[in-house]
Amino acid sequence: METVEIILTMLVIYSSTVSFVLSQNETTYLREISPGKTVLCKRCPPGYRLQEHCTEKTQTVCKPCTVGYYTEVWNYIYECLPCSWCRSSQFEVQKCTSTTNRKCGCKEGFYLYTSDICRQHTVCPKGRAVIQKGTPFKDTVCELCNSDERLLHRGINQNVCVSCSSIANEGWVKFIIQPL
Repeated sequence: METVEIILTMLVIYSSTVSFVLSQNETTYLREISPGKTVLCKRCPPGYRLQEHCTEKTQTVCKPCTVGYYTEVWNYIYECLPCSWCRSSQFEVQKCTSTTNRKCGCKEGFYLYTSDICRQHTVCPKGRAVIQKGTPFKDTVCELCNSDERLLHRGINQNVCVSCSSIANEGWVKFIIQPL
């Protein structure tokens, strides 16, 4: 190998290594200020946004996020992110701060349908009984009453099916108390 090829290969390996090491350091970033000339800039800490990039003579200028906006990681973005809002079917679990987004949970009677949408629990229709009551993360699971069963009680979240044999085997008290 010629000397020039060896030097070029070493430069490629060196620059790749430097790029990898620098990318692992999340508090800084490389900024090209002119073709072929870069400077190492500081990122803005969580709760701040970039006001001005660094130069050869000055360091990065950061500005705090305003109320209702946040950044969670070291960054060099010009605008903080707007905090999300809880929907009418949700309640606030974690407040919006300059470093964290607002987190919401589902209100009673609702479950998490997608990552940020709550849906009302299914009400089992006539002829179906609740086999698993809804939770904040799962919908109600309904099952058909068997052919020998009859709907004893239609509740808001729970229907109770009963048959003569189930009353004989398990007693009537269970079926009267269950909906309560």
